Amino acid sequence: MFSNRIQDQGASELAAAVKVNMSLTLLRLDQNGIQDKGASELAEALKSNRALKALRLDENSITDHGASALAESLKVNGKLMKLDLACNSIHDGGAIALAESLKTNAGLVELHLARNSITDKGASGLVEGLKSNKGLLKLDLSENPIQAFEQKWLGMIEEELHKREADSVDDSCLGG
Repeated sequence: MFSNRIQDQGASELAAAVKVNMSLTLLRLDQNGIQDKGASELAEALKSNRALKALRLDENSITDHGASALAESLKVNGKLMKLDLACNSIHDGGAIALAESLKTNAGLVELHLARNSITDKGASGLVEGLKSNKGLLKLDLSENPIQAFEQKWLGMIEEELHKREADSVDDSCLGG
């Protein structure tokens, strides 16, 4: 359903369906003009949905408020594996809320936050969240205004995720 301009009203209607649907595994809502109200409704639906594995909300108009609502849902939904929030209007507050959810969420494997407005403060928060989370394998923070002298945050994140990927490959080789 990408690029259909469903906006918040359509997202709210889909959220009602997502609450009860236990077979849908991918929901693409990128480029739909969804704002915080629609993101919050979808977040509420995620609290009870255990089937959805991937949610694409990239290229919408979601801010810290919508990102924070999604972060709250991640604290109770351990089944969602991929969340794409690239190209929105998320700042440090939303990044820090998502970082807090990483401390308790073990299911998320990919989190895309590229092309938002996350600075050093948000990147630092994500590093802290990663210390408690062992499931995340991919975190995309590209094209955010993280200062050049603070690229150490990105280096620390990339180093941790690379180590996890190597451990994951080693573990899969042990089984077969």
